[in-house]
Amino acid sequence: MGLFSFFKSRRRRKILERGLFDDGAWEWALEQHPILARLAEDEIRRLKGLAEIFAAEKEFVPERGIVIEPDMILSISVQAVLPVLALGLEWLDDFRTIFVAPRSVRRERKRRFGPAIEEYTETVAGEVDYLGPITLSWRDVEASGWGDGFNVVIHEIAHKLDLSNRAMDGCPFLGDDLDPARWKRVFSAAYGETVRRLESGLGTYINSYAAESPAEFFAVACEEFFERPAVLRRHFPEVYGELKAFLKQDPLRKGTTDDTDRNGLHE
Repeated sequence: MGLFSFFKSRRRRKILERGLFDDGAWEWALEQHPILARLAEDEIRRLKGLAEIFAAEKEFVPERGIVIEPDMILSISVQAVLPVLALGLEWLDDFRTIFVAPRSVRRERKRRFGPAIEEYTETVAGEVDYLGPITLSWRDVEASGWGDGFNVVIHEIAHKLDLSNRAMDGCPFLGDDLDPARWKRVFSAAYGETVRRLESGLGTYINSYAAESPAEFFAVACEEFFERPAVLRRHFPEVYGELKAFLKQDPLRKGTTDDTDRNGLHE
């Protein structure tokens, strides 16, 4: 263990010994985020520890007059560490700052159409900077974690995982355990089907924002994996299998079948 790792481990042990979230706050977090009910007791304990370290190590910066309360930090933290519950917090070490706005934020964008460049305004619930901070809309954070398929925190954390290979392309660093060729085949097929269904007016099985790009498909698929795992496994079983292997989690290991998929389609 290097000197940096030693001090980092010691600092984290002190955070856990101090206990950032008391029992009452933690019970509130479990009640307000029903997607956590699928976790086993040992996973809940690990989640609490990771959330405490995350909350202590990240800087939560208010935007546009919002006042950041302790329950807001807890809500963001517990959902942010859920995707890395088995992977470890080192996957989230490339950023320190989380900007929190009261509601969706407007961003000026540019996109190229051949030789022409179009400027437009986009309203987003969250945003990730490459090797930089995350921005979250608190209104959308409050709407996350209820099991309906929407989770802005997990969505943005998924983008951070995607960037682990230094490209936001829908394929994170897979290590030696997964086959990149298979990953790309599975996700490309599911993304293509989503785009075709949207363009033909049939409606999509998951949030139609998944058709924006392979990167957005991956992020939306991660949302569904934790929010409505039965829906994702029903319509994209291979995608579910790849995410289960990558994240080293299986939300349906207990046979959960209580997810609804809004008549199966997203308009």
